[in-house]
Amino acid sequence: MNTSDDDDGGRSSFGEYNDDSSVASPSFHHSRWPYISPEAQRAVEKRFFEDGATIPFDKLLAGTFSLPRPFFFSEGRRVMFILRHVVAAAHGSDRRLTAEEVDAVSKHAAHSVSRHVWIEPIAITGAAAATVNGRRTFRFPFFQPKPSYFDPAVFPARSFPLFRGIKATAHWHFVRFLAYYPFTFVASFALFESMSAMTFGVRLQRDPCLNALMQDTRAAIRRNIKTPGPPGASQPSSIERQAGYSGSPLPPVPQPQSYPRSQTVGNDTASAPEPPQWDTAQAPAQEPKGSTPPAYPAENPSWDADPFEDDASPVSPAARRAEAAARQQSSGGVSSWDRIRQQAQSGSGASGSFAKGDSSGRESGWAQLRQDKAPNTAEGARGTEQFSYSKQDEEKERRNYEKDQAQKEFDALLDAERRGESSTRGRR
Repeated sequence: MNTSDDDDGGRSSFGEYNDDSSVASPSFHHSRWPYISPEAQRAVEKRFFEDGATIPFDKLLAGTFSLPRPFFFSEGRRVMFILRHVVAAAHGSDRRLTAEEVDAVSKHAAHSVSRHVWIEPIAITGAAAATVNGRRTFRFPFFQPKPSYFDPAVFPARSFPLFRGIKATAHWHFVRFLAYYPFTFVASFALFESMSAMTFGVRLQRDPCLNALMQDTRAAIRRNIKTPGPPGASQPSSIERQAGYSGSPLPPVPQPQSYPRSQTVGNDTASAPEPPQWDTAQAPAQEPKGSTPPAYPAENPSWDADPFEDDASPVSPAARRAEAAARQQSSGGVSSWDRIRQQAQSGSGASGSFAKGDSSGRESGWAQLRQDKAPNTAEGARGTEQFSYSKQDEEKERRNYEKDQAQKEFDALLDAERRGESSTRGRR
Protein backbone atom coordinates (compact mmCIF):
# COMPACT_ATOMS: atom_id res chain seq x y z
CA MET A 1 0.00 0.00 0.00
CA ASN A 2 1.31 3.41 -0.93
CA THR A 3 2.50 5.50 1.98
CA SER A 4 1.19 8.72 0.54
CA ASP A 5 -2.25 7.21 0.11
CA ASP A 6 -2.23 6.05 3.72
CA ASP A 7 -1.30 9.49 4.92
CA ASP A 8 -3.97 11.16 2.82
CA GLY A 9 -6.59 8.64 3.90
CA GLY A 10 -5.68 9.05 7.56
CA ARG A 11 -6.29 12.81 7.52
CA SER A 12 -9.70 14.17 8.38
CA SER A 13 -11.24 17.35 7.09
CA PHE A 14 -9.84 19.23 10.16
CA GLY A 15 -6.26 18.09 9.53
CA GLU A 16 -6.36 15.61 12.44
CA TYR A 17 -5.77 11.90 12.51
CA ASN A 18 -8.86 9.73 12.27
CA ASP A 19 -9.88 7.09 14.78
CA ASP A 20 -8.08 4.28 12.92
CA SER A 21 -5.05 3.44 15.02
CA SER A 22 -3.38 1.65 12.11
CA VAL A 23 -2.64 4.92 10.40
CA ALA A 24 -1.39 6.69 13.53
CA SER A 25 2.26 7.32 14.18
CA PRO A 26 4.32 4.38 15.54
CA SER A 27 4.89 6.13 18.89
CA PHE A 28 1.13 6.59 19.47
CA HIS A 29 -0.15 3.29 20.88
CA HIS A 30 -3.33 4.45 22.68
CA SER A 31 -6.77 4.95 21.21
CA ARG A 32 -7.50 8.41 19.91
CA TRP A 33 -9.36 10.87 22.14
CA PRO A 34 -12.23 12.51 20.29
CA TYR A 35 -12.04 16.27 19.72
CA ILE A 36 -8.41 16.29 21.01
CA SER A 37 -5.33 16.49 18.81
CA PRO A 38 -2.77 13.65 19.09
CA GLU A 39 -0.05 16.08 20.22
CA ALA A 40 -2.21 17.38 23.06
CA GLN A 41 -3.18 13.82 24.03
CA ARG A 42 0.45 12.69 24.20
CA ALA A 43 1.40 15.77 26.23
CA VAL A 44 -1.37 15.15 28.79
CA GLU A 45 -0.60 11.44 29.09
CA LYS A 46 3.13 12.07 29.52
CA ARG A 47 2.70 14.75 32.17
CA PHE A 48 -0.25 13.55 34.26
CA PHE A 49 -0.49 9.79 33.66
CA GLU A 50 1.89 6.93 34.23
CA ASP A 51 3.10 4.85 31.32
CA GLY A 52 0.30 2.85 29.74
CA ALA A 53 -2.54 4.89 31.30
CA THR A 54 -5.14 6.68 29.20
CA ILE A 55 -8.76 7.82 29.38
CA PRO A 56 -11.10 5.25 27.74
CA PHE A 57 -13.44 7.66 26.01
CA ASP A 58 -14.75 4.92 23.74
CA LYS A 59 -16.29 3.19 26.77
CA LEU A 60 -17.33 6.32 28.65
CA LEU A 61 -19.32 7.98 25.86
CA ALA A 62 -21.38 4.87 25.05
CA GLY A 63 -24.81 5.15 26.62
CA THR A 64 -24.11 8.33 28.63
CA PHE A 65 -25.94 10.65 26.24
CA SER A 66 -29.54 9.58 25.77
CA LEU A 67 -31.04 12.91 24.69
CA PRO A 68 -30.83 14.16 21.10
CA ARG A 69 -28.33 16.79 20.08
CA PRO A 70 -30.80 19.71 19.73
CA PHE A 71 -30.50 20.14 23.49
CA PHE A 72 -27.08 21.76 22.84
CA PHE A 73 -24.98 19.41 25.01
CA SER A 74 -22.60 17.86 22.51
CA GLU A 75 -19.97 15.17 22.94
CA GLY A 76 -17.24 17.77 22.78
CA ARG A 77 -18.50 19.39 25.98
CA ARG A 78 -18.64 16.00 27.71
CA VAL A 79 -15.10 15.14 26.60
CA MET A 80 -13.72 18.41 27.91
CA PHE A 81 -15.62 17.97 31.20
CA ILE A 82 -14.13 14.50 31.80
CA LEU A 83 -10.62 15.55 30.76
CA ARG A 84 -10.72 18.63 32.98
CA HIS A 85 -11.71 16.62 36.07
CA VAL A 86 -9.05 13.95 35.51
CA VAL A 87 -6.30 16.56 35.09
CA ALA A 88 -7.57 18.38 38.19
CA ALA A 89 -7.27 15.16 40.20
CA ALA A 90 -3.65 14.78 39.08
CA HIS A 91 -2.93 18.39 39.99
CA GLY A 92 -4.50 17.99 43.41
CA SER A 93 -2.48 14.90 44.31
CA ASP A 94 0.74 16.46 42.98
CA ARG A 95 1.75 13.26 41.22
CA ARG A 96 1.04 11.18 38.11
CA LEU A 97 -2.05 8.97 38.11
CA THR A 98 -1.94 5.23 37.62
CA ALA A 99 -4.04 3.45 34.99
CA GLU A 100 -6.51 2.24 37.62
CA GLU A 101 -6.89 5.75 39.05
CA VAL A 102 -7.40 7.26 35.59
CA ASP A 103 -10.15 4.75 34.82
CA ALA A 104 -11.92 5.36 38.16
CA VAL A 105 -11.75 9.17 38.04
CA SER A 106 -12.87 9.32 34.40
CA LYS A 107 -15.78 6.97 35.14
CA HIS A 108 -17.00 9.15 38.03
CA ALA A 109 -16.61 12.28 35.90
CA ALA A 110 -18.67 10.72 33.09
CA HIS A 111 -21.39 9.85 35.57
CA SER A 112 -21.42 13.42 36.90
CA VAL A 113 -21.50 15.00 33.46
CA SER A 114 -24.66 13.11 32.65
CA ARG A 115 -26.52 15.53 34.94
CA HIS A 116 -25.46 18.47 32.77
CA VAL A 117 -27.64 17.11 30.00
CA TRP A 118 -30.68 18.40 31.87
CA ILE A 119 -29.52 22.01 32.12
CA GLU A 120 -30.98 23.19 28.81
CA PRO A 121 -34.24 21.24 29.03
CA ILE A 122 -34.98 22.58 32.51
CA ALA A 123 -34.05 26.11 31.45
CA ILE A 124 -36.32 25.95 28.41
CA THR A 125 -39.14 24.51 30.46
CA GLY A 126 -38.84 27.24 33.07
CA ALA A 127 -38.80 30.00 30.46
CA ALA A 128 -41.84 28.52 28.73
CA ALA A 129 -43.70 28.27 32.04
CA ALA A 130 -42.98 31.91 32.85
CA THR A 131 -44.11 32.92 29.36
CA VAL A 132 -47.40 31.07 29.67
CA ASN A 133 -47.98 32.40 33.16
CA GLY A 134 -47.92 36.03 32.00
CA ARG A 135 -49.58 35.58 28.63
CA ARG A 136 -52.68 37.61 29.54
CA THR A 137 -50.80 40.71 30.69
CA PHE A 138 -47.74 40.23 28.42
CA ARG A 139 -45.50 40.60 31.42
CA PHE A 140 -41.71 40.75 30.90
CA PRO A 141 -39.03 40.09 33.53
CA PHE A 142 -39.13 43.03 35.96
CA PHE A 143 -41.38 44.96 33.56
CA GLN A 144 -45.13 45.25 33.02
CA PRO A 145 -46.20 47.19 29.88
CA LYS A 146 -49.18 49.51 30.24
CA PRO A 147 -52.15 49.25 27.84
CA SER A 148 -52.01 52.98 27.16
CA TYR A 149 -48.98 52.65 24.93
CA PHE A 150 -48.66 48.86 24.37
CA ASP A 151 -50.72 47.07 21.72
CA PRO A 152 -50.16 43.27 21.55
CA ALA A 153 -51.91 43.12 18.17
CA VAL A 154 -49.14 45.15 16.52
CA PHE A 155 -45.47 44.10 16.37
CA PRO A 156 -43.09 45.75 17.07
CA ALA A 157 -44.73 49.21 17.25
CA ARG A 158 -47.70 51.13 15.92
CA SER A 159 -45.47 53.47 13.96
CA PHE A 160 -43.67 50.55 12.31
CA PRO A 161 -45.97 47.52 12.17
CA LEU A 162 -44.41 44.36 10.72
CA PHE A 163 -47.06 41.92 11.92
CA ARG A 164 -50.65 42.34 12.97
CA GLY A 165 -53.20 40.14 14.67
CA ILE A 166 -52.29 36.60 15.77
CA LYS A 167 -48.81 36.74 14.25
CA ALA A 168 -47.99 39.88 16.21
CA THR A 169 -49.23 38.27 19.43
CA ALA A 170 -47.11 35.13 18.77
CA HIS A 171 -44.04 37.26 18.17
CA TRP A 172 -44.60 39.11 21.42
CA HIS A 173 -44.80 35.82 23.33
CA PHE A 174 -41.61 34.61 21.66
CA VAL A 175 -39.81 37.80 22.68
CA ARG A 176 -41.04 37.27 26.21
CA PHE A 177 -39.70 33.70 26.14
CA LEU A 178 -36.26 34.94 25.04
CA ALA A 179 -36.31 37.48 27.85
CA TYR A 180 -37.06 34.81 30.47
CA TYR A 181 -34.59 32.19 29.17
CA PRO A 182 -31.29 33.73 30.45
CA PHE A 183 -32.62 33.84 34.00
CA THR A 184 -33.89 30.26 33.95
CA PHE A 185 -30.66 29.05 32.33
CA VAL A 186 -28.49 30.59 35.05
CA ALA A 187 -30.66 29.06 37.76
CA SER A 188 -30.67 25.65 36.09
CA PHE A 189 -26.92 25.69 35.47
CA ALA A 190 -26.15 26.60 39.10
CA LEU A 191 -28.44 23.82 40.35
CA PHE A 192 -27.09 20.99 38.21
CA GLU A 193 -23.47 22.15 38.44
CA SER A 194 -23.61 21.99 42.23
CA MET A 195 -25.28 18.57 42.08
CA SER A 196 -22.61 17.32 39.67
CA ALA A 197 -19.75 18.56 41.84
CA MET A 198 -21.24 17.05 44.99
CA THR A 199 -21.83 13.63 43.44
CA PHE A 200 -18.34 13.61 41.90
CA GLY A 201 -16.66 14.36 45.23
CA VAL A 202 -18.73 11.78 47.10
CA ARG A 203 -17.93 9.09 44.55
CA LEU A 204 -14.21 9.80 44.80
CA GLN A 205 -14.32 9.52 48.58
CA ARG A 206 -16.25 6.24 48.56
CA ASP A 207 -14.24 4.49 45.86
CA PRO A 208 -11.74 2.07 47.51
CA CYS A 209 -9.53 2.21 44.42
CA LEU A 210 -8.86 5.90 45.07
CA ASN A 211 -7.83 5.75 48.75
CA ALA A 212 -4.17 6.40 47.92
CA LEU A 213 -5.15 9.27 45.64
CA MET A 214 -7.29 10.89 48.36
CA GLN A 215 -4.48 10.56 50.91
CA ASP A 216 -1.97 12.14 48.54
CA THR A 217 -4.43 14.94 47.78
CA ARG A 218 -4.89 15.76 51.48
CA ALA A 219 -1.13 15.66 52.03
CA ALA A 220 -0.58 18.04 49.11
CA ILE A 221 -3.17 20.43 50.50
CA ARG A 222 -1.41 20.45 53.87
CA ARG A 223 1.90 21.16 52.20
CA ASN A 224 0.50 24.03 50.19
CA ILE A 225 -1.13 25.68 53.18
CA LYS A 226 1.22 28.07 54.88
CA THR A 227 2.03 26.83 58.35
CA PRO A 228 1.74 29.46 61.12
CA GLY A 229 4.78 30.50 63.14
CA PRO A 230 5.66 29.14 66.59
CA PRO A 231 3.35 30.12 69.44
CA GLY A 232 5.97 32.30 71.14
CA ALA A 233 6.96 34.22 68.02
CA SER A 234 5.50 37.66 67.53
CA GLN A 235 5.47 39.98 64.55
CA PRO A 236 7.49 43.20 64.82
CA SER A 237 5.50 46.27 65.64
CA SER A 238 5.07 49.26 63.34
CA ILE A 239 7.64 51.21 65.32
CA GLU A 240 10.21 48.45 64.92
CA ARG A 241 9.53 48.25 61.19
CA GLN A 242 9.93 52.00 60.78
CA ALA A 243 13.19 51.86 62.74
CA GLY A 244 14.60 49.17 60.47
CA TYR A 245 13.83 46.10 62.56
CA SER A 246 16.56 43.55 61.88
CA GLY A 247 15.09 40.59 63.73
CA SER A 248 16.98 41.04 67.00
CA PRO A 249 14.71 41.18 70.05
CA LEU A 250 14.40 44.38 71.99
CA PRO A 251 16.02 44.52 75.44
CA PRO A 252 13.60 43.58 78.20
CA VAL A 253 12.09 46.35 80.23
CA PRO A 254 12.99 46.06 83.93
CA GLN A 255 9.96 45.50 86.09
CA PRO A 256 9.77 46.92 89.63
CA GLN A 257 9.97 44.33 92.38
CA SER A 258 8.65 44.40 95.90
CA TYR A 259 11.35 44.29 98.56
CA PRO A 260 10.69 42.98 102.07
CA ARG A 261 10.86 45.51 104.84
CA SER A 262 12.34 44.10 108.03
CA GLN A 263 10.94 45.69 111.15
CA THR A 264 11.86 44.86 114.70
CA VAL A 265 9.07 44.10 117.13
CA GLY A 266 8.69 46.74 119.79
CA ASN A 267 11.07 49.13 118.10
CA ASP A 268 10.28 52.02 115.79
CA THR A 269 13.39 51.59 113.68
CA ALA A 270 13.00 49.75 110.35
CA SER A 271 15.59 48.84 107.77
CA ALA A 272 15.28 50.89 104.58
CA PRO A 273 14.64 48.91 101.38
CA GLU A 274 17.63 48.33 99.18
CA PRO A 275 17.63 49.93 95.76
CA PRO A 276 16.60 47.60 92.90
CA GLN A 277 19.48 45.77 91.23
CA TRP A 278 18.96 45.85 87.50
CA ASP A 279 20.61 43.48 85.14
CA THR A 280 24.07 44.55 84.09
CA ALA A 281 23.22 43.94 80.46
CA GLN A 282 20.32 46.35 80.69
CA ALA A 283 22.25 49.15 82.46
CA PRO A 284 23.32 51.97 80.19
CA ALA A 285 26.97 52.31 79.38
CA GLN A 286 28.80 54.72 81.70
CA GLU A 287 31.62 57.00 80.69
CA PRO A 288 35.10 56.14 81.98
CA LYS A 289 36.36 58.12 84.92
CA GLY A 290 39.38 59.44 83.09
CA SER A 291 37.39 60.87 80.20
CA THR A 292 37.33 64.62 79.86
CA PRO A 293 33.95 66.33 80.19
CA PRO A 294 32.55 67.86 77.01
CA ALA A 295 33.43 71.47 76.42
CA TYR A 296 30.43 73.81 76.33
CA PRO A 297 30.52 77.23 74.66
CA ALA A 298 30.95 80.23 76.90
CA GLU A 299 27.82 82.10 77.79
CA ASN A 300 27.18 85.28 75.91
CA PRO A 301 26.26 88.24 78.14
CA SER A 302 23.60 89.24 75.66
CA TRP A 303 21.74 85.96 76.35
CA ASP A 304 20.51 87.32 79.69
CA ALA A 305 19.07 90.42 78.08
CA ASP A 306 15.36 90.88 78.01
CA PRO A 307 14.00 89.50 74.71
CA PHE A 308 11.21 92.09 74.82
CA GLU A 309 13.14 95.34 74.95
CA ASP A 310 11.05 98.47 75.32
CA ASP A 311 12.23 100.51 72.35
CA ALA A 312 9.87 103.37 73.30
CA SER A 313 11.57 103.86 76.67
CA PRO A 314 13.50 107.17 76.95
CA VAL A 315 16.35 105.35 78.65
CA SER A 316 18.58 103.40 76.31
CA PRO A 317 19.03 99.63 76.90
CA ALA A 318 22.74 100.17 77.61
CA ALA A 319 21.94 102.69 80.35
CA ARG A 320 19.39 100.33 81.90
CA ARG A 321 21.86 97.45 81.90
CA ALA A 322 24.53 99.67 83.46
CA GLU A 323 22.12 100.83 86.15
CA ALA A 324 21.09 97.22 86.89
CA ALA A 325 24.73 96.17 87.12
CA ALA A 326 25.44 99.04 89.52
CA ARG A 327 22.55 98.02 91.76
CA GLN A 328 23.70 94.42 91.70
CA GLN A 329 27.24 95.42 92.67
CA SER A 330 25.96 97.63 95.49
CA SER A 331 23.96 94.70 96.88
CA GLY A 332 26.97 92.39 96.76
CA GLY A 333 26.07 90.67 93.48
CA VAL A 334 22.86 89.21 94.88
CA SER A 335 19.44 90.00 93.40
CA SER A 336 16.40 90.90 95.43
CA TRP A 337 14.78 87.51 94.87
CA ASP A 338 17.95 85.77 96.07
CA ARG A 339 17.92 87.91 99.21
CA ILE A 340 14.29 86.97 99.83
CA ARG A 341 15.10 83.28 99.44
CA GLN A 342 18.10 83.58 101.76
CA GLN A 343 16.00 85.34 104.37
CA ALA A 344 13.32 82.65 104.10
CA GLN A 345 15.90 79.88 104.40
CA SER A 346 17.60 81.55 107.36
CA GLY A 347 14.21 82.02 108.98
CA SER A 348 13.23 78.35 108.45
CA GLY A 349 16.66 77.12 109.56
CA ALA A 350 16.55 78.97 112.88
CA SER A 351 13.67 77.05 114.40
CA GLY A 352 14.52 78.38 117.83
CA SER A 353 13.94 81.94 116.66
CA PHE A 354 10.45 80.97 115.42
CA ALA A 355 9.44 79.35 118.68
CA LYS A 356 11.25 81.82 120.89
CA GLY A 357 12.27 85.42 120.26
CA ASP A 358 15.94 86.27 120.00
CA SER A 359 16.82 89.13 122.38
CA SER A 360 20.21 89.66 120.77
CA GLY A 361 18.66 91.77 118.00
CA ARG A 362 20.26 89.72 115.17
CA GLU A 363 17.18 87.87 113.91
CA SER A 364 16.26 87.95 110.23
CA GLY A 365 13.52 90.02 108.63
CA TRP A 366 10.97 87.21 108.55
CA ALA A 367 11.78 86.16 112.12
CA GLN A 368 11.49 89.77 113.28
CA LEU A 369 8.15 90.14 111.53
CA ARG A 370 6.90 86.90 113.05
CA GLN A 371 8.00 87.93 116.50
CA ASP A 372 6.41 91.37 116.18
CA LYS A 373 3.03 89.89 115.25
CA ALA A 374 3.04 87.42 118.12
CA PRO A 375 0.73 88.23 121.06
CA ASN A 376 2.64 89.76 123.99
CA THR A 377 1.46 88.94 127.50
CA ALA A 378 4.13 90.99 129.22
CA GLU A 379 5.65 94.16 127.83
CA GLY A 380 8.99 93.71 129.55
CA ALA A 381 9.64 90.17 128.41
CA ARG A 382 8.66 90.32 124.71
CA GLY A 383 11.81 88.65 123.37
CA THR A 384 12.11 85.88 125.93
CA GLU A 385 8.62 84.36 126.35
CA GLN A 386 7.15 81.62 124.16
CA PHE A 387 3.89 81.88 122.19
CA SER A 388 1.70 79.47 120.17
CA TYR A 389 1.74 79.88 116.37
CA SER A 390 0.14 77.41 113.93
CA LYS A 391 1.85 76.14 110.79
CA GLN A 392 -0.87 77.52 108.48
CA ASP A 393 -0.51 81.01 109.94
CA GLU A 394 3.23 80.82 109.55
CA GLU A 395 3.01 79.88 105.86
CA LYS A 396 0.44 82.58 105.21
CA GLU A 397 2.57 85.25 106.87
CA ARG A 398 5.62 84.06 104.94
CA ARG A 399 3.84 84.40 101.58
CA ASN A 400 2.57 87.85 102.51
CA TYR A 401 6.05 88.92 103.54
CA GLU A 402 7.62 87.69 100.31
CA LYS A 403 4.88 89.43 98.32
CA ASP A 404 5.51 92.72 100.16
CA GLN A 405 9.23 92.47 99.61
CA ALA A 406 8.75 91.79 95.89
CA GLN A 407 6.42 94.78 95.63
CA LYS A 408 9.00 96.98 97.34
CA GLU A 409 11.70 95.85 94.95
CA PHE A 410 9.43 96.53 91.98
CA ASP A 411 8.59 100.00 93.30
CA ALA A 412 12.29 100.70 93.73
CA LEU A 413 12.90 99.75 90.10
CA LEU A 414 10.11 102.08 88.98
CA ASP A 415 11.56 104.91 91.05
CA ALA A 416 14.97 104.34 89.51
CA GLU A 417 13.35 104.36 86.07
CA ARG A 418 11.64 107.67 86.78
CA ARG A 419 14.84 109.21 88.14
CA GLY A 420 16.71 108.20 85.04
CA GLU A 421 13.94 109.64 82.82
CA SER A 422 13.88 112.95 84.70
CA SER A 423 17.66 113.30 84.58
CA THR A 424 17.61 112.67 80.84
CA ARG A 425 14.99 115.37 80.27
CA GLY A 426 17.00 117.80 82.41
CA ARG A 427 20.07 117.21 80.30
CA ARG A 428 18.05 117.89 77.16
